[in-house]
Amino acid sequence: MMNLSNRRWLALDGTRNCRDLGGIPVSHGTTKFNCLYRGDALHELSEADQAVLENLRLTSIIDFRSDFEIKAAPNKLNEKLASIQQPRSFLPKRTHGLFDKLNSGELQESEVRASMCEQYKVLVVDHVEIYRQVLIDILAANGRSIFFHCTSGKDRTGIMAAIVLATLGAHEEEILADYVLTNGRIKPIAYLDEALDSKIVGHVMAAAPEYMETALSTMKREYGSVDDYIETALGISPPERYRLAELLVE
Repeated sequence: MMNLSNRRWLALDGTRNCRDLGGIPVSHGTTKFNCLYRGDALHELSEADQAVLENLRLTSIIDFRSDFEIKAAPNKLNEKLASIQQPRSFLPKRTHGLFDKLNSGELQESEVRASMCEQYKVLVVDHVEIYRQVLIDILAANGRSIFFHCTSGKDRTGIMAAIVLATLGAHEEEILADYVLTNGRIKPIAYLDEALDSKIVGHVMAAAPEYMETALSTMKREYGSVDDYIETALGISPPERYRLAELLVE
């Protein structure tokens, strides 16, 4: 039998971290294939890659990158794919400050993981309007497929994938299992100084379980539970969650 994690990866020449969110155990079943895709930036896609994306019959490509990220590396999409791009731009607060501290040598290696955990706390509480909008986008797609991505497909994209899975009733271990699949799939981002210690870069670019665990524990601490976060912070009602399950679970 084919390993489901292998089946999930998209075979694209110009990216390293694009995968289907299908085949993941959630409440009352598993997530459907060919409905949701998560990924990294699409600025190095070949024509063959673009044909692969076209064959997915996407209804939208949701881009979480900020304006300066898009300007530096615009997605390489043909006319048809470009027409379905949806900007949902955001950048975690303090991101620039973190990179400045890293590049200046202000942070020691022992401090980097704690700083990344702080970033994940911010990701959870400061950008709820974006996450809600994507869930509404999924509802509006009515079963047609959606691709969402950022630059590396790890932090912003990882949180969004975790929220989708949590909304569908996935256990924490399944959310973490999807998150850590990113490890080894991304290269250092351009904002990190090439002279930085490789161990520090490794911590920043890692999909470390503790980062996502911090995000989930922040939901619980701030709102009482992950379910309360979904309903209160994101404003997703029980009927909307039920409908999402109808669309995304088999």
